[in-house]
Amino acid sequence: MLVVSLRLDSLRLMLRRIVTAVRLLPGLVSGGWTRQYEDARIILEQNGDLHYLNVSGRVQRLLVRGGIVGDGGDAGCNRCLVYNEHQSHGESR
Repeated sequence: MLVVSLRLDSLRLMLRRIVTAVRLLPGLVSGGWTRQYEDARIILEQNGDLHYLNVSGRVQRLLVRGGIVGDGGDAGCNRCLVYNEHQSHGESR
């Protein structure tokens, strides 16, 4: 009985974390889309040699917005696949 109780508690905790993440997602997407990105310089050192990687604010903005659009498209495709799979199983019964 203790094992079942522990599994239910961990399931509840996992569901709570998922719900919290889903609630925070719109704010994260909006913040990432509208943020004012600044130029960044990353300094890499290897064997005493310094290398500088400059990333402009424009490139950062393009990468973040591209990731948002790509993830949104991926989520949409997955949703369609799940819906179609559900429909095909419903018709065969």
